[in-house]
Amino acid sequence: MEIMNKDLDDYSDVIRKLSAEFNTELVDLRKIFMNYISENNPDNNPSGITTYDGVHLNDIGNKLIADEMIKFIN
Repeated sequence: MEIMNKDLDDYSDVIRKLSAEFNTELVDLRKIFMNYISENNPDNNPSGITTYDGVHLNDIGNKLIADEMIKFIN
């Protein structure tokens, strides 16, 4: 799981840099999810907070994305 998180952090950093370089808007879902997890997962569970199994989003994960997309569209 740690290797996957490191890879996701690296990919997200590249996307943030490209967004800044090309002056595009960015909905930084990685940052949003990491903030939510750090506030709501004191036991550092690998799943069950925003996903069913560490990959597939549960209702909370889907709501996080939907809420951010609605903010972005509006």
